[in-house]
Amino acid sequence: MSRSIRSLSRPTPSDPVRRAGRRASAALLMAGVVVTTLFVPPLSASAAPTDADSTGIDSAGVDSAGVDGAGVDSTGVDGADLAGADPDGATVDGADTDRYRGRSFAVLADGLTGNKALGLSSDGSLLLGGAKADGTGVLQKVVRSGRSAGTVTTLADLPAQPTDVGSAGRKAVWVLFGASSSPEEGQPPSAVAPANRLYRWTERGGLAEVADLGAFAAANPDPADLEGNPGESNAYGLQALSDGSVLVADAAANALRRVWADGRIVTVARFPVQVISTSHIPDPTLPPELPAEAVPTTVTVGRDGAWYVGELKGFPFTPGTSKVWRIARGSQDVTCDAAAPSRACSVSQDGLTSIIDMTVDRRGRLDVLELVKGGLAAAEGADPAAPPPPGTLVQIDRRGNRIELAAGKIVLPGGIVADPSGRGVYVTDGQLVPGGGRLLRIGC
Repeated sequence: MSRSIRSLSRPTPSDPVRRAGRRASAALLMAGVVVTTLFVPPLSASAAPTDADSTGIDSAGVDSAGVDGAGVDSTGVDGADLAGADPDGATVDGADTDRYRGRSFAVLADGLTGNKALGLSSDGSLLLGGAKADGTGVLQKVVRSGRSAGTVTTLADLPAQPTDVGSAGRKAVWVLFGASSSPEEGQPPSAVAPANRLYRWTERGGLAEVADLGAFAAANPDPADLEGNPGESNAYGLQALSDGSVLVADAAANALRRVWADGRIVTVARFPVQVISTSHIPDPTLPPELPAEAVPTTVTVGRDGAWYVGELKGFPFTPGTSKVWRIARGSQDVTCDAAAPSRACSVSQDGLTSIIDMTVDRRGRLDVLELVKGGLAAAEGADPAAPPPPGTLVQIDRRGNRIELAAGKIVLPGGIVADPSGRGVYVTDGQLVPGGGRLLRIGC
């Protein structure tokens, strides 16, 4: 963590704006997307709403990695599936369980690497996308409850580490590759994969390319780009819709795309630059404020049918400047502007920090996963030899009340999905440490 954050060099006083977007993209590459490049040793090395709700969200069993409410219901997954869980969700068979403030905290699986991508399959199992030591990736399935909870099964080897995964229907999985799927300096040839593309995987047919999001970004440049590369793409988060199309948050393009099974892509929304304070950074060479890119990282669906997008917010990574946007279902070519809200797009939540993923649980609560408590800028100045700072899981109820779950227990988080029963969420963390990744179940 410290090594990768510190590699994001500070912008020079003469050119702070140009470097801001690059740092935002680099932050996401740091956030588990290029884990194989930065941290994995070579093979020869020894390495063992309703609209009346203040949140604007009213949902049931929605996960941010690939299954909307209708998709979950159609699988027949409900509370009866949670064999092994006690009435308040305190225990999960087959997993180490602890308690914090009356809530459960279980490690379902550990020993994972590059475990950013997390989704829910059509049969209710968890989907996990990770990295391998040779620079390639892996698609796995994890039993989430019962006596076999935490059992990990490999579904397929992948050409690179995916940025997100999710259900594409019965026995099919959406697999999204981001910017890190391009050949990086020092990366082995086996790690080379088509960057910024969406694939559909089936056991019988393997990976089949659906859409090239990188080419679409190049043809539809980002007006909010700050680094002189408006055609850049980093396909980072996906959400499957009940009509068979897929929403994709493109972090580098500052856009939300919609992709159909025939490969057609449209821009749903764009997210403009916001001028934010630099007062949290003890550097007198920086101006008082800098423009920052939105860097959308995640998208989910509320029961009201709206689409909700969470943003990381680029350099200077000012704490409390990340937003959750509410976008009307079916929107296209919308500009999301906090200063000019519309029925098509408005701010659902503000005052958050470095959002990496989010989900909406069955009770309509928004669970927001923040990469680093206090923001990336604070982590950048940390001692490289010190333990990485914790991430944050913020739960926001339908009245807008916020609480932090599992405080201090989540480090380097990657993905989150809601338990279909409404009893908790699943979170991946430790994503930058080879073999140090975990899959957690946190009671709510």
